[in-house]
Amino acid sequence: MGLEIERKFLVNELSLPPLIGGDRLIQGYLSLSPQVRFRIKEDQVTLAVKSQREGISRFEFEATKKNVSGEEINELVSLAILPLIEKTRFRIPFKGYTWEIDKYGGANLGLVTAEVELPSCDSQPSFPDWIKSEMEVSADPRFFNTNLAQTPFSTWRK
Repeated sequence: MGLEIERKFLVNELSLPPLIGGDRLIQGYLSLSPQVRFRIKEDQVTLAVKSQREGISRFEFEATKKNVSGEEINELVSLAILPLIEKTRFRIPFKGYTWEIDKYGGANLGLVTAEVELPSCDSQPSFPDWIKSEMEVSADPRFFNTNLAQTPFSTWRK
């Protein structure tokens, strides 16, 4: 069974290594319960079905289609029930884990997060110096992508 176990953190942008070769992603939602989302990367679309969160884990099923036409992408985008999320994702390996750095654009411009997928809920990854380990936001609903679509980072009071 596909089980996603991940933790999300804020980062110290000044300590980040140079971010090179990121993937520009557009993400939208077709349903919230169960969560059905699409992610567009160039002409590739990944659909994911996810259950409600139980701590830092949840069921996840993903399927990817390549060589998707612009017409199909436009139709899929038109079906989104929330505003789209724009981000560029960078992957940085560190001590046996791959950290995914998301630099958000659009209405979430200025937000930078790091996620790490874990093999089990009790895994304890080492933290690179650019991760604010005390700033974990895994359980903070404001940082869930569905909520960032509805209440973007740019609208938060600083």
